[in-house]
Amino acid sequence: MVTELKGSLYYLYSNLRYSLLAFWAVLMAVLAISVISALLIEDSHVSFNLPAPMYLFAAIFGFWMVKNTIPYLIKMGGTRKTIFLAIGIFGVSLSLLNAILANVISKIIMSVDQKGMLNGGLTVTENGEEQFFNHISQLISYDGLISRIYIDTSISFMMFSCLFIGGLIFYKYGIIGSTIVSAVLFLIILYAGNAGWLGSFANYIFENFSIVFFYQLFGVGVVVYLISFLFLRRLTLR
Repeated sequence: MVTELKGSLYYLYSNLRYSLLAFWAVLMAVLAISVISALLIEDSHVSFNLPAPMYLFAAIFGFWMVKNTIPYLIKMGGTRKTIFLAIGIFGVSLSLLNAILANVISKIIMSVDQKGMLNGGLTVTENGEEQFFNHISQLISYDGLISRIYIDTSISFMMFSCLFIGGLIFYKYGIIGSTIVSAVLFLIILYAGNAGWLGSFANYIFENFSIVFFYQLFGVGVVVYLISFLFLRRLTLR
């Protein structure tokens, strides 16, 4: 099983590395162009937020992985349990790697910004005044590098897990089946909103917003990923 797991992880790495390099190359190019433009234009400011596109990348890759990696691994003789374990390890590793890169790069950029031309990509309006933040951690009492990395890892892995299970549903049941599932989820959310459950939940999060929330979020991501095995174990190849 160990050899099979290593082979699955290597295959996932081989399929992702060029996409990951391209993602960060484009992201750094856009950021560099924005910074250079700000230097050339007097009294200009640049707002940037590296974690946001990182969340999106994790979500897209979670969905993409279902059709582009699982069938091949199954055809090569991989068991569904090993594939499930490999993808889980890879999802956490990907989330952690991107979180480290995003926050280290952000810290370097902000440390060399002597003119104050860089603003955070998060905006909060309080008492009619806009406040800019570079990271969600600035809204809570934990704003260290480790906290930022953990927060981004938990959000990325949650996005990865949700889109992974969404990809499995789409692959297994097709457009009609996935549309039905989406409609049912929408109706559940709509009912929860009308019943006041969503409002109460949002108030609870707002009143108790702390680093603990992201521990819980990571736990929810793990649970969502575990549930995805119910779809993966009976997945038939097309």
